[in-house]
Amino acid sequence: MQLFSTRTVMNTAGFILLWILLTFNFQTNALGIAEDVIFEQWQQNGQSRVLGRIVADEYNLDLDGAGLGYVYDPVQAEEADPELSMAQTKAAETYRIHALPQIDVQNVVVEPYRAQYGLHAGVYSAISQMLGLDDLQSLQLIVAALTALALVLLFRDYLQVYDRTFAVLFLLCLALAPYFLSMARNLYWSPFLILLPSLLAVWFYRDTGTQGAIRGRRWMWLTLITGAMFLKSASNYEYITTVTLLACSVFFVAPLFDGRRPDIRMAAHIFVACVLGFTAALLVHAGARGDTLIEGLHSIYVEDIARRTYGDPTLETHGETRASLEASPLDVLGMYLYEIYPGKRTMIVPGKVFLGLIGLSLAGIALKGMARHRHFWRDLVTFAVFFAVPVSWFVFAKGHSFTQTHINFVLWYIGFMPALLYVSWSSVRVLPEIFGFRRAVSS
Repeated sequence: MQLFSTRTVMNTAGFILLWILLTFNFQTNALGIAEDVIFEQWQQNGQSRVLGRIVADEYNLDLDGAGLGYVYDPVQAEEADPELSMAQTKAAETYRIHALPQIDVQNVVVEPYRAQYGLHAGVYSAISQMLGLDDLQSLQLIVAALTALALVLLFRDYLQVYDRTFAVLFLLCLALAPYFLSMARNLYWSPFLILLPSLLAVWFYRDTGTQGAIRGRRWMWLTLITGAMFLKSASNYEYITTVTLLACSVFFVAPLFDGRRPDIRMAAHIFVACVLGFTAALLVHAGARGDTLIEGLHSIYVEDIARRTYGDPTLETHGETRASLEASPLDVLGMYLYEIYPGKRTMIVPGKVFLGLIGLSLAGIALKGMARHRHFWRDLVTFAVFFAVPVSWFVFAKGHSFTQTHINFVLWYIGFMPALLYVSWSSVRVLPEIFGFRRAVSS
């Protein structure tokens, strides 16, 4: 009896090969997709705080309960490049100290970073000590492999729940996006945590197609999604609205690819699961942040949440932070739609083409609606849901999005860019059909 068909073996081998190739490129930028300066230096500040935790644990330095931090030599910091900010200087020093075979703990200063709980930093520190991984590249390889694995598994399952075109576009839009490539091995960002709730959600969705499975395993899947969101939020809070809506998206969009209605009820369950995971992480962080839970929550809100969302601009003295709080959500969204940032934004699709594709998609959706075309709802919901995935963070974290344009442009590629390309192509394909040039064709 043949346990596995030739097709199954070949498909599995293909996915494994894809995983290896993606891991290699995420680790090395072998295809040159990202500029070298972006790939090598992207978000070193965040990654240095993870390295600071690793150094602190190795030498039993006190981070005062924080999960992240800097470790630097104050003398060396004083002699650093004066053009660097203090944060950049501390980050560079932490990189330097982590690379040393031995340090004199009497000559270094430990500075806790409390804005994030940094759960993943503790995990990487434990891995570093258990496996004797002293170099940064070895730890980055682990993150690159996990990110590639999460992306390949999502691609495999999207082939089943959407169609081949959308699944391939989703894969390529992340694999070829310069900023996602640069993020893919970063210890701080650990983007596999961004994709993990969505991966569990699509497995949950596929399980609902099994007779009787939904009742028996619903709570298992929701618990796993809650746990995944806890891991993401307890590591860092960036993009949590994007992570949540991407996880919910499969129950909104995938049924329409099979001619069924969106499962709003299950999408709501996933939304609640993500909120619960975030809330649990927030409470754990608050417990470590203050002497009491209330004090910790107040500290997180005043010092971090308010300054990155909708806090009082009159309380801020830093010019850019103040401007970010004075800006409206539409101002911020306009920055990501209309304005060009040379040296900050590197997109697969140039800015003007990006806007043109949005216009084409909306025109195509409108035409389908007027013609009562069978793909009207599919394309409308696909566009709207995946547009909300990145825009939710631009609007919710208005202050953060205003000041972090050099990293947040990557959000367009997490869901929305493949949806945009898909709906744009659908809009072009449907024109002859709507205007009667040929008979209706199946998508």
